[in-house]
Amino acid sequence: MNKTCLMLFAIAFFAGCDSDWQQASTRCGVTGTLTLDGQAISDAKVVFVPQRCRTGDQETTIASGKTNDEGEFVLKVDSREEKQIGHGRYLVVVSKVTDSRELFHESYNQESVLYVEVDSQDAVQRPKLELKSTGTL
Repeated sequence: MNKTCLMLFAIAFFAGCDSDWQQASTRCGVTGTLTLDGQAISDAKVVFVPQRCRTGDQETTIASGKTNDEGEFVLKVDSREEKQIGHGRYLVVVSKVTDSRELFHESYNQESVLYVEVDSQDAVQRPKLELKSTGTL
């Protein structure tokens, strides 16, 4: 297992669950875009880790996607099909290894400080992840 996979697993495993999660049936799909210094990034892994969860419910599910040539991604669960996720706050981890080096600043992966609030009246939410090589938000 490579370092990136281990890091994503550790984040997923240690992601905390708040006990105050409200009973909510509201869900939406997430399809977004990822840029680095204004340029679309292809073949990057985008992972949404829920910051609150309920035991035994899909709210605990980590969703991920891979960007296409235009930097667009669609969240999926278990790499199978598009999946709606529950509204709430998600830690976002992005990664792309090229020439044995991580393309993104560690504040977007190993020590991610990137969060997205999924709370949409629409069936699909479309976040724009506009990252900078310096790691600033």
